[in-house]
Amino acid sequence: MGDIIEFVTSPSLGHRCFKIQSSGINFDIKSFYYAAIVLSKKGENMDHIWIIICNGASWVQRMGHNRVLAKTPGILSGNFYSRFWLTWSGDIITFGKNGHVEPILKFPNKSSKSMYVRFITQTDEHAVHWRVELPPLLKQLSINHIVKGKLRWVPAYTQLPDDALIGGFEKEKLYIMRANHRGSLTPGKLVPSEGVGYIAWGYEAHEKTEFEVLCGYNCKWVPSKKDRIPAGAVKGGYSEVQREMLYIGRALHRGYIIPGKVQPSHRVCYIPYNGKTVAMENYEILTVPSERRCINKYILPNKTSSTEFRIQDYYSDSDHYADDDSYEFMIDFFNPFLDMD
Repeated sequence: MGDIIEFVTSPSLGHRCFKIQSSGINFDIKSFYYAAIVLSKKGENMDHIWIIICNGASWVQRMGHNRVLAKTPGILSGNFYSRFWLTWSGDIITFGKNGHVEPILKFPNKSSKSMYVRFITQTDEHAVHWRVELPPLLKQLSINHIVKGKLRWVPAYTQLPDDALIGGFEKEKLYIMRANHRGSLTPGKLVPSEGVGYIAWGYEAHEKTEFEVLCGYNCKWVPSKKDRIPAGAVKGGYSEVQREMLYIGRALHRGYIIPGKVQPSHRVCYIPYNGKTVAMENYEILTVPSERRCINKYILPNKTSSTEFRIQDYYSDSDHYADDDSYEFMIDFFNPFLDMD
């Protein structure tokens, strides 16, 4: 609730004007005859909208245009205050009486959120007493860019790092780890209750007791499929063959969200599950937001070398989605881009 201001308007006392930063206002009027309110987007703007509140008839009118009229017998009293509300939101201005949901007047108008509201009396015959509830002043919040939370790999020995990034869920929270395996550096999942990590390599899920854990929070999961690697994708390691870059992915499998590795040349995300390696064509890939934007969306492996990368837009008429149950679940959970082709 804001401050309640009491004042009187008359030709001799002048009017009162307030800039209201919300989309409406509550007020009370004590007057034998009538009262007037003027709305404008700017204090001195001549494109005023008048709201005339009067015993007998009330109306809303923009200067030089037709007015919207309603019969309002006995709407005001000079012996006690009557309470009203006025709103401007979207494309309509509404005026009504306290306790009534239906407005007395509706007026089409494209309004801004903040408006100048002027309370006026125009005749010498009487003064109008007002009680206005002013909404609290809304300060413009500044946007603070994330300057902390940079992703980094932390060796894990006896306990989980405090800011380890949660990567999924499989009966418990899963974290993202990576470990050396047969000449590769492969990302996978960390199961805290077991104190070990699992990576997908070959056809099996391999258990790891020595690994690094991904920590930080300045990142975002992006829906993808096959070999579509978004710009800003987080590099998680490399393969044992030609040291192809591996990225951090996760996929929905049998109701669980399981982290794994994205290998672009294989056009899948491999996840470790139940002792096996599961290949998923549709997945999410971890990315880092950047202020340096470009129109290109994907990083693709160069056909001549798996260790060189080029950036370009990607379109393929031959792409199709896997026709399996796991994809049907992923449509609801990940909402992948169905129009990427």
